[in-house]
Amino acid sequence: MIATQSVRRLAHRPAHRAAPARRRDPDTPRRDPDTPRRALVHFALAGVVMVVLIAIGGGLVSRAVAEDQALDGAQRINSVVAHTVLEPHLRDGLLTGDPAAMATMREALLTSGPVARVKLWTADGRIVFSDDPRLIGQQYPLGIEETETLVTGRPAAEISDLSRSENAFERDMGTMLEVYRPVHTPGGQVLLFETYMPMSSVADRTTAIWLEFLPITVGALVLLQLVQFPLAARLARQTGNARRDRELMLHRSLAASDAERRRIAADLHDGVVQDLAATSIALAGAAVTAQRSGHGDESDRLHLAADAVRAGIRSLRSLVVDIHPPNLRRTGLAAALGDLAAATTARGVDATLVVDEDAVRGLGGPAEQFAFRVAQEALRNAITHGGASAVEMRLARRRGEQGADLLSLSVADDGVGFDPDAGAPDDRPRMGLRLLDDLAGDIGGRIDVTSAPGAGTTVKVEVPVG
Repeated sequence: MIATQSVRRLAHRPAHRAAPARRRDPDTPRRDPDTPRRALVHFALAGVVMVVLIAIGGGLVSRAVAEDQALDGAQRINSVVAHTVLEPHLRDGLLTGDPAAMATMREALLTSGPVARVKLWTADGRIVFSDDPRLIGQQYPLGIEETETLVTGRPAAEISDLSRSENAFERDMGTMLEVYRPVHTPGGQVLLFETYMPMSSVADRTTAIWLEFLPITVGALVLLQLVQFPLAARLARQTGNARRDRELMLHRSLAASDAERRRIAADLHDGVVQDLAATSIALAGAAVTAQRSGHGDESDRLHLAADAVRAGIRSLRSLVVDIHPPNLRRTGLAAALGDLAAATTARGVDATLVVDEDAVRGLGGPAEQFAFRVAQEALRNAITHGGASAVEMRLARRRGEQGADLLSLSVADDGVGFDPDAGAPDDRPRMGLRLLDDLAGDIGGRIDVTSAPGAGTTVKVEVPVG
């Protein structure tokens, strides 16, 4: 960091002895070739994310559909087994454990296909037959669903709860589909016929449904992306071209303004200032001649006129420097700000300039010109309207929220300040800053003015460097 308490000393330093930075042609717009490409990448990534989300959602939906279809299929199998296999071989002897009835039922259920387990229940929860002999004669309380099936006669299906005690012998089979329906013995006794089928069929059906669903939806989305991507690419190119054209127009406008200010400054310096200088010399000579001739009063008046002309010359030279500061183009922003600070100190206001060495590297073009014009306007307001006795300028560089390289300049004075929200009959102190604020929007920068009555004014500007 470089901090100066003596502004004049800073003004005579050769650009803080920083390494000379290559300056960019102000007529060349700042390039950002990644912007359209980034937009296209975002568009493509959004399409990929959408495909993945649809695939995941489709998988969840297809699994739910597969479970419903598996339960429906299990009910149909249960119905077929009950009507074609079980009921033709059902005997009342099962209720008493008759071996012949048991053997007939066991032989019939050997051809029950995908059924992994069979149970026949009485209304009081006793298992009178099962393909697993260990279950025969066991008694367990019936659940609400089983009881409702016996009462209503409507079959029901669910995924087995293997934690229930009656399913102790099915736990090593994995998750099962459980279906039960009422059946009648030849003697009219109502029994609950329960079948178990493996859940592996659900996974197979889920895969089948997902494979049927995925190509249609994902294919349509991919086709939509293929149709939209060329349009997005064209729009991105047009947007990038429009942005570059706009930047080029802005840079050319700034360059034209700089050229015009340089021409006006040259005309003033080579024309009016030189004429006034000659007039001042002539008046001074005439005053000396009058003094030698004994015309003291006339000599005094000529001296006063010569002093007035010289004061006018000084004002015009200050105006020439304001219109087109030579240091800004020749030695850079820091030295030009040093000249501004020195001129401010010469007008009776203590000016301090603090410059971060990194802030002055690689500057040029709109950022440099704009920062200097803001500093000019802020110092002019501090002296002319703020009645300040001290001003501090800070020049730094930082990274913005979007990763942009920003040049930051703040000008703080201890003047009378003002209320930013209150209107004033004389709005000249703020008019220049408002015009600069409009220009800041054009180059992607911003100006913040903080002030309060009696609390001074702080003007902060941030502008992209590129």
